[in-house]
Amino acid sequence: MIFNCKTITPMFMSGADGKTHKPRPPSIKGVMRFWWRAVQAEGELCELKKNEAAIFGSSDTGRSKVAIRAVATLSHQNIKVLTHRDDEIYGKTDSKGKIKKSVNDEGFHIGQKLEIRLNLTNEVKLTNGINFDDKMLGWLFKLTILLGGLGGRSRRGYGSIMIVEQAFISINKVIVNIDKLLNNLKPGYYKNERSAIKITKEPEQKEYPYIEKVEIGAQYNSYDELLKQIKKASSDYNDDALGYARNEKRLASPIYVSVVEISNKYHPVVTTLHNNANNKNVASFKKCILERKCE
Repeated sequence: MIFNCKTITPMFMSGADGKTHKPRPPSIKGVMRFWWRAVQAEGELCELKKNEAAIFGSSDTGRSKVAIRAVATLSHQNIKVLTHRDDEIYGKTDSKGKIKKSVNDEGFHIGQKLEIRLNLTNEVKLTNGINFDDKMLGWLFKLTILLGGLGGRSRRGYGSIMIVEQAFISINKVIVNIDKLLNNLKPGYYKNERSAIKITKEPEQKEYPYIEKVEIGAQYNSYDELLKQIKKASSDYNDDALGYARNEKRLASPIYVSVVEISNKYHPVVTTLHNNANNKNVASFKKCILERKCE
C-alpha cells in the first residue's frame, strides 16, 4: 500500500542519531503500535500483549510483521515552537521578572509531501480468530494519522499529516470516517453520537490507556491559530492530570490533540484515553480547544 501524505502542522522527527532530520519508519511503526493498543480496549492484558507481539514483534516472537518505508525529500528549517511560555503571545515572566523565551527547533514545515509504503510480511491470526491483514494495516495507519501525529510534541497538535487523496469537506465526514475505522479495528466497541465517538464496551480491567472518546472541535482559520489555542489551554489549565515530567517521574498526557484540515480550515481532534484522573482542569482544557472557550 502506498499513501501520499502531506504535513499540515510542523513536524519534528529525526533519525536514530537524533541529528539527521527525516521521517523514521521505526518511529511511525511505534506510533501505529500505540494506537492499535489504544483502540483494542482489551480487558485481558495477556491477550493484548500476545496479539500486539504477533503483529509488531517482541523479544519472544521475533521480528515485526509490519514493513514500513518512508519516501520523502523534506527540507527542514528552524521553526519557532509555540509554548505556553511564549512572551509574544502571553507575556509570561519567570520568578525574577525576566521574560521567558520561546523555543526553536529544527523541523519540517507544512505542505511538505511524503510517501508512506506499508505491507505485512505475513498475515497474523489474532487470539479472537480475526486475521490481521493488509486491509486492517491500512485502516490502522489512517486512524493513526487522524488521532495522532508523527514526531515530537504530537500530543499537542504538532506532526499532523493527511492523506492527499482523502480530503475532507465537513466535520461529519471526519467523524463518520473515524467511527468506521475504530469499528473496523474493534467491531462493536465504539458508537458515533453526533458530536463525539464514545466507547460502548469498556473492559472490566481498566489497566491501560485505551480510547474512551474522540471529539472534533470548532473551526480555526489557520494551523498557527489552532496551535496557539492549544498552548494557551496548556498554560491556563496546567495540571498533573494532563501529564508531567518531573525529575525521574513521568506521566504521559491522556489527552491527545491532533489537527485535521477541512476545506482549507483547521479543526482539533481531541482523543481522551482512559485515565483515573478526572478533574475540572482536564474538562476545561478540552473545552478551551474544542469550543474556543477558555474560562
